[in-house]
Amino acid sequence: MSLANAVKGARHSGQEITWTDESGLAVDLTGATLTGFIQNQATGRIRVIDGDLDLVTADEGVFSWDYGVNDVLTAGKFIVQFVATYGDGSKEKTVINEDHEWTVSEAYDAISNGDVITMYIADTWNFTIHNLEDISSYEVLTLIVRSPSQLTDNDTLLYVRSDDGLIRIGGAAPAAASGGSLTIGTGQVTALISMSETAVLTPSQASSTKYRWYVKAFDITPNPDRALTLATGQFVLNAGGVLSVTP
Repeated sequence: MSLANAVKGARHSGQEITWTDESGLAVDLTGATLTGFIQNQATGRIRVIDGDLDLVTADEGVFSWDYGVNDVLTAGKFIVQFVATYGDGSKEKTVINEDHEWTVSEAYDAISNGDVITMYIADTWNFTIHNLEDISSYEVLTLIVRSPSQLTDNDTLLYVRSDDGLIRIGGAAPAAASGGSLTIGTGQVTALISMSETAVLTPSQASSTKYRWYVKAFDITPNPDRALTLATGQFVLNAGGVLSVTP
C-alpha cells in the first residue's frame, strides 16, 4: 500500500489509494467512513488529515484523498495512518510502518504584489516576497503588517526592518531585535521571524481580523527624502496548534 508523493501547497490533484492488508489483499471498505492521521517524522507531531477521504470502489479497497490545506502545508517526510470506521462501530487501521511513508516536496512560493500570506501563531515565519522593482537605490526596506484600526507603527501586528531587525510584534516591543530580520536580495526581500516572537501573539489577534502586509523602501541619507510602497497584499493570521515546545 504505497502512497504517491505530494508537493507543498499543491491541492488540485490528490491521489487514489488501494487499501491492502499485510498480505497484499484488498480490504473491503463497504459502509466505512474514512479518517486519518499524519505524523511528521522530523518532529513527531501528529495532525488529523483535513482533506476529503472518499470511497471509490469500496469492496476493492479503493478510495481517494483530496488534500486539505494542512495536509500539504509543510514539506517533509511523514507517516500516514488511515482509519476506517464501520457502521457497527468497529475499525480498521493501516499499520504504522515504512510502507506508509509519504513525502511532501518543497515548492517555490513566489509571493508577490497582491498575494495572500498566511501564517500561524507560534510558528517560525519565513517567506520571500518577489518581483519587486529595482530596490538597489534604496537603503532601507521595511515590512509592516497592520489592520485598518492600527494607525501607528507601534500598534502594528508586525514591523521589521532591513537595518534594525524586529521593531514591533503584536503591538509591543519584541524580546529582541534579533528575533526578526528582513534580508534584501535582487528584486526580493526575505522575512524571518522566530517562533519565540510569534508565540506572544494571541488567538484574539487572529481569526476574523483583517490585516494587510506592506513592503516599503526608504532612501535615508542624508535625511529621509524618498519613500515608496513596493508591494502589498492580504495577511492572514491563524491560531496555532502547540504554542510551546516545553510542557
